[in-house]
Amino acid sequence: MLTFFDIVIWSGTIVIFISLVISILLHQKGNGQIFIFFFTLPLIAFLISLNTILHKYFYCYSLSIQYLIQKILLLLQFVFWGLFFLSIVTTYKHTLKILFTIFLSISIFTMFYNNIYAPNFYSYAIINLGITIFCMIYFTNLFNIKPDLNLIKTASFWIVAGAFFYSSVTFPLYFSHSFIQEIFPKNVASNIFSSSNISIIIMHFFFIKAYLCQGHRKRMF
Repeated sequence: MLTFFDIVIWSGTIVIFISLVISILLHQKGNGQIFIFFFTLPLIAFLISLNTILHKYFYCYSLSIQYLIQKILLLLQFVFWGLFFLSIVTTYKHTLKILFTIFLSISIFTMFYNNIYAPNFYSYAIINLGITIFCMIYFTNLFNIKPDLNLIKTASFWIVAGAFFYSSVTFPLYFSHSFIQEIFPKNVASNIFSSSNISIIIMHFFFIKAYLCQGHRKRMF
């Protein structure tokens, strides 16, 4: 019998896969180099989701291996997020580089310092806090430099809006992971943490909206 968690995971995997396929189709049509990031980010997200499914349904795929691969993929995803923001932000680049280096260093340290085969939700929270701050820098840059830009047709805006929604919802959840587990029954805590997966689904709907934005590359910035 499928649990609520299973339904969310499978739904998210389907939405991410659709997002990935659309990004591939648009990239093949030559919609600009920025779509390299739009392809890479859903690809890594799909691999993370697939990693969870493999452990769920294949018992030979151990939990320790799942967590190790998940950590590597999350760090790789964060690197691409950093490169993406550096490619679309015209001001505050130096600040962004410093923050990216700090958040990446702290994330690597917290992920692998104690046990590389166990989850560290504080490191997940740090990564998503970093993405939230990057999004805020982008919005500041966008509204100060190009206040008259048509955001409805700006693909990067929808990507960042989706990332901001996801990261701002999940980093408090990850920071309070231990507290939630202590005060709520296991099934209730699991459902609470499923909201992070739901936010991923919503983020990729934003991605799909970005991919479907019509226009030339100049509209993407």
